[in-house]
Amino acid sequence: MSTFSINIGSATQTSGYELGGTSSDLDNIILYNFRDNVSGLVTPESVRDAVFSLNVSYPFKETTTGTTSYIGIDTLNPSGRDLKDRKLFFGKRAYSGTYSYTDPQTYNIMDSTLLSSDTDIFFYNTKLDTVSNEATKILLISGTGANTFQDSPLIQSQIVTGLTQNSTSLDFINAGDISIKSDYGTVSLNDIHFPQVGNDPSNLETLMFVGATGPTAATSWQQIAFPPLSQLGGYLGVTGSPINFFGSPVYMNDYPLEFTDSRRMPIDFNDLDLGSTFSNVPLVEMLKRIVFPYLPPEGQIQIVGQYAGGYAEVGTFPSPTIQWSIKKRTFDTQITSLMNMIPGAYPAITGTGEQTILGSSIGIVISPISATSTEFKITVGDGTQSGSASTTLTGIYPYFYGYSSLATMTNVGLSSLTKDLSFKEDKELDLFGSGNYFYFIYDFNWGTLSNIYDDFGVTSSASFSATSSIFSSPTGLWAGKNFYIYKWSSPPTFTNSTLYDFNF
Repeated sequence: MSTFSINIGSATQTSGYELGGTSSDLDNIILYNFRDNVSGLVTPESVRDAVFSLNVSYPFKETTTGTTSYIGIDTLNPSGRDLKDRKLFFGKRAYSGTYSYTDPQTYNIMDSTLLSSDTDIFFYNTKLDTVSNEATKILLISGTGANTFQDSPLIQSQIVTGLTQNSTSLDFINAGDISIKSDYGTVSLNDIHFPQVGNDPSNLETLMFVGATGPTAATSWQQIAFPPLSQLGGYLGVTGSPINFFGSPVYMNDYPLEFTDSRRMPIDFNDLDLGSTFSNVPLVEMLKRIVFPYLPPEGQIQIVGQYAGGYAEVGTFPSPTIQWSIKKRTFDTQITSLMNMIPGAYPAITGTGEQTILGSSIGIVISPISATSTEFKITVGDGTQSGSASTTLTGIYPYFYGYSSLATMTNVGLSSLTKDLSFKEDKELDLFGSGNYFYFIYDFNWGTLSNIYDDFGVTSSASFSATSSIFSSPTGLWAGKNFYIYKWSSPPTFTNSTLYDFNF
């Protein structure tokens, strides 16, 4: 602080003197004016100077704006009250490494380089010199549970040695929902590393996940490409499951996979009729029609809309929409049977060439539906061969999950949880929110869970207790059903979307 005076020329003129650094006036002015003497004279101005110097020597002062008070930075110097030309430094003043300060100026943290930089505020640790000083940590505490500080987020700056060159990391650490780190030149989000500085993307590259979950998890800039077959067991896809490629047209080695030609067939050739044209005909179908003089009709069927998943809650009155298709090929079709549907039949399809008819029916279900399956079947024939396809709607019990204040779940309490319908399979649930208890309740026939994993892939099964109980539907759809109950008592608050895996 510089030396300055206030109330100049008045009876209360007072001077403030710098009390720190190498130019302290503590000995030269203030203490000298209070020196021991036989007369015991102490002038009022000397007292004012001493009090005023103490007040101006610290920058943080309580001040007010109107009727509102706050803590601000104020030197009381009319020519520079807000420290426009000063740096702020928080931390211990000096570091010697041996805790010896025979020459304090040699070991000052702040030096002329830092003081002349454009940085306004500096932070340094307050640890003993005899312990590691490589890290400075600023911890953010909130709420009333200060004893849980170990779970509070912190900002840390740390010197990293032993690399090609020393560097300083900046870490944002949170033991809860979000963990952002910048460590050893790599930025990571929830322990998934992002590309390092200098690893810039090229044209058509996108950010892709590589490696395995855990310490090796990382992302890199890569072009989207199919993996080599050697990594996929030598083949693509799964037996019994379709692989769909969409495009208009779709090419394989620069050749289209579908045949389109508006010119008419000049002759009959096996299943190809005179005068036929072709529009996006799959090449495999074209070959079949060329090679074989006869092809049987085909039928396809699926449930669409609300019950597309193939499930309905036990006790409800479902009316599913059934979508079907009939493909006439070589010969005219006979009447097509649509089992357990209204309408339950479709007239014969006649004419030359292939024809495809699309339609829909309403499924007939014995209601209220029980824990059984209803089959919907299409059967199409042409007098030579026939083909069929089917799908089912199954009555199942729902599963429930969510937070509750109930230590013991009840029928009424189920209505406060989220209800969902799907058959036995691993569930990924979002635990966003808070409550006294978190419940996951499902059909007892599914059996027990094999494990529960948190959003970091760490097993959390020990946090849950597992019991069973008989429940009835809170809306009266079903009664007397046994359910498994997984309960987490006093779970933490999740302020962001947090996905947990419940695996069977």
